[in-house]
Amino acid sequence: MNKELTPWFVDGEVPVLTGVYNVSCRKRAQSGDWFAQWDGVDWYCAHMSVVHASRETRATHEPRLWSEEGSWRGLAKKP
Repeated sequence: MNKELTPWFVDGEVPVLTGVYNVSCRKRAQSGDWFAQWDGVDWYCAHMSVVHASRETRATHEPRLWSEEGSWRGLAKKP
């Protein structure tokens, strides 16, 4: 496991903080290649770039439905 990232959250938990997270549409065998913005209520479209994911907002895009099969992880510590 990358010490800079948290373990994967796979059981429907949502992040406490808003921001961009490493995401996957699977609970196992995640690639770690995708990132999505969490606004505290909804997830937005996943991108392969943190920069592109960070541009997703309610003003520019509709939130996407997040699958119950999805998972996410964040930074293990503040940058």
